[in-house]
Amino acid sequence: MRKLAAAASLAMLAATPAFAATNKLKVSPNPVTAGKSVKVSGSAHGCTTAVKLSSRAFSKSVNAQVRHGKFSAKARTKSSADGHYTVSASCGGKKFGSGSFNVAGFYWTEPSEPGE
Repeated sequence: MRKLAAAASLAMLAATPAFAATNKLKVSPNPVTAGKSVKVSGSAHGCTTAVKLSSRAFSKSVNAQVRHGKFSAKARTKSSADGHYTVSASCGGKKFGSGSFNVAGFYWTEPSEPGE
């Protein structure tokens, strides 16, 4: 009975899609100024068409086309974003990678008067 359970567990692991593995995403520039774009790239881990990139720092999620097992896309950060964020990649609804980056707020200062 134990051999049967072990064999079934091994078969389930072998059937797991390759993109279920966790992948570290590259985000640049890091840090980025709020309202500016970042480039997110990485390996597609078995996904052959498109990767969905999501982050609370982005105005909306972005789809990246997969080419030769890799993907890359630009995403604009919200102008109100300021802080540390995570970006995740998914394919077919399954998350397979993540990365983190910092967004520096854009602060306006009044110019000083000449002679002050």
